[in-house]
Amino acid sequence: MKIRCLILDHDDTVVQSSKTIHYPAFLETMSVLRPHLTPPTYSEYTTYCFDPGFVRMCTDIYEFDDTEMKLEYAIWKKHTMSKIPTLYPQMDELIRQFKQNDGIIAVVSHSESKEIRRDYLHHFGFEPDAVFGWDQPDHMRKPQTGPAEHILAKFRLQPSQCLMVDDMKLGLIMSKQLDIPFAAAEWSIESKEIQEFFKSEADYYFDQISALADHVLKNSAR
Repeated sequence: MKIRCLILDHDDTVVQSSKTIHYPAFLETMSVLRPHLTPPTYSEYTTYCFDPGFVRMCTDIYEFDDTEMKLEYAIWKKHTMSKIPTLYPQMDELIRQFKQNDGIIAVVSHSESKEIRRDYLHHFGFEPDAVFGWDQPDHMRKPQTGPAEHILAKFRLQPSQCLMVDDMKLGLIMSKQLDIPFAAAEWSIESKEIQEFFKSEADYYFDQISALADHVLKNSAR
């Protein structure tokens, strides 16, 4: 069945943002909230974001309380609002061509909808057809199935007509619950353990955006 909808993660899948925005924001948070601790290296940070996940890293590993989490959010928001992340160059051609093929672009991310829409307008000149970001209620954030269920219903799609592309486990968990094919975005993954996990668990594993583009454009609807 043809791919009619790309369900895309945003950070480190479409845009290069962790090294330039999210990790620096967390380093600032650590300098404010845990100045006595050595902050995680970038490799440790990305591994924690993969498992147990960013929020649990904050609450379980660094033991941020509710007040500290609000400050963490404020620092993060300051960083995300002040800088537009760089686009992966080959992603530009893929997304534009897929749209020209009448494809549907949906974004399910833990960035917030305002910044996601800003980034798409800046890089592509259009907004995604649907966006589900961190500003959504919990049941509409991955790994909960709410975002994908809404996309399937709104655009009258079968799961096999979609492809979820993500560099993190939460997108895989969401997709598997609904039998949506999942493609691992390996081009941003530095950890060998995470690479091996996706090689065994993902339906597709792409180490280059060009390989993803070849697959999608050969199998997209028109």
